[in-house]
Amino acid sequence: MTDAELLQLVRAAFAAYDPVPQHVLADARAALRWREADAAPARLVETGQDRRTPVLRETGARLLTFTGGGLTVELEVSGAGPAYQLAGQLLPPAQALVRVRHTGGELAGRAEAAGQFVVEGVPAGPVSLLILPDGGSPVVTDWIRL
Repeated sequence: MTDAELLQLVRAAFAAYDPVPQHVLADARAALRWREADAAPARLVETGQDRRTPVLRETGARLLTFTGGGLTVELEVSGAGPAYQLAGQLLPPAQALVRVRHTGGELAGRAEAAGQFVVEGVPAGPVSLLILPDGGSPVVTDWIRL
């Protein structure tokens, strides 16, 4: 039996006995659809508490910090499902278009000269921010689940 044949048998076994849930496949396809090849990645570096805690608890807002591409994005997630509010601060302060990408599309906001922005009506599920600074290079955050 060749390696290719063995891999085919393993794929078939997993497909039959432990298939990937459809919502996971849909989220993965959405993430690939929203790729930005030229954007610098901004990684989640601070969640305000234990990383095992969900991004949004039932008791109030969560603070998140992303860093990368010469930019820090401080983000406060608040509200209650099915829609949330994202209030953020870009450091260093910069004017920018802020696109909140989610599996159903995207919402846009604008960071003014002080670097502050607010985007409302963000649906529950995986989200990522694409920051397009005026005259600067794009930065994209890790995906998080609201």
